[in-house]
Amino acid sequence: MVEDPTSPGAADLLTRRGLELVPVPVDEEGFDVSRLRRPERLGAVFLTPAHQYPTGVVLSPSRRRALIDLARRHDLVLIEDDYDGSFRFDREPVGCLQGLAPDVVVLLGSVSKTLAPALRLGWLIGPPTLQEQLVERRMITTLAGQTVDQLALAQLLRSGHYDKHVRQMRRNYSVRRKQLIVEFASKAPNVIVRGDNSGLHLPAELPSAAHERVLLSVLRADGFAVQGVSECRVGGNTDGSNGLVIGFASIKTAALTRLADLVGQVCAGTGPVAESSTELVRRNPAR
Repeated sequence: MVEDPTSPGAADLLTRRGLELVPVPVDEEGFDVSRLRRPERLGAVFLTPAHQYPTGVVLSPSRRRALIDLARRHDLVLIEDDYDGSFRFDREPVGCLQGLAPDVVVLLGSVSKTLAPALRLGWLIGPPTLQEQLVERRMITTLAGQTVDQLALAQLLRSGHYDKHVRQMRRNYSVRRKQLIVEFASKAPNVIVRGDNSGLHLPAELPSAAHERVLLSVLRADGFAVQGVSECRVGGNTDGSNGLVIGFASIKTAALTRLADLVGQVCAGTGPVAESSTELVRRNPAR
């Protein structure tokens, strides 16, 4: 089972491994456990409870309890991807699902968001019952680990420099996120910012599905690597809201202003891109 919408990269990886994806809708409380059908026939649930991708919502306490109870009753494994849990801007990071139920949860984490994706350093914390299988699979897939990189990370952790770095980046990303929200409020007031006050991406709901399609074309042509919410749905599902998923971690200040300008022009039908975008919206109405 996977959240719907979900990360296209994660969905593609699971599919390439030969797994069948069963989509479960996400709402304002996160993964909707009540929408599960025949859980006894399923093996695992892959989810992002601390900061759902792409909607940005946090899995509610009641949903967490329901999901853990379901996993224990039907012998399911919950795979928790804590991909950007270090970056919460209004309070302390949300506790891991694994801390509530270490007997049924496998926690995945990495330094891809805190340091650099190129390091390819991560960790997996699983139930004791799965330890032997996990170690065996690790030995098959990776005979030699990245010893030097691991030792360097261990030194960063011991010295306190890793925590200091994360705190600094948390402040930087918080400022960048606030700026993008202010820019949207000024230049694209009919765009609704969604999601929790955390993470490195901003979900932005648009007036229509047609606006999403046009803006993906306009923004990508201008060099912005944005995603559409529709691209994150599983199995071609067309139900639900539309919008943009904007990763702001590497976008400079001037570029944030430019992005908001383009979004505002398309949504309002004014400015340099108005004529072409308005015609595209007219020819591609929301279905």
